[in-house]
Amino acid sequence: MTARKSESTPANEHGRGWDMTVIAVIQDPAEIRDILAHLVKTGRAPTGFDPALLN
Repeated sequence: MTARKSESTPANEHGRGWDMTVIAVIQDPAEIRDILAHLVKTGRAPTGFDPALLN
């Protein structure tokens, strides 16, 4: 996943008054899988994400 500075961020949409800045882009599929697996394990997976896709 990537974001452009011009795209809306959740922080701005809810009026919290601060900006998010992308500080890194992860492109290695294995690293992305590991991060998503951790988020699923901790109950913080992205909305609508199907954990079966990790297998």
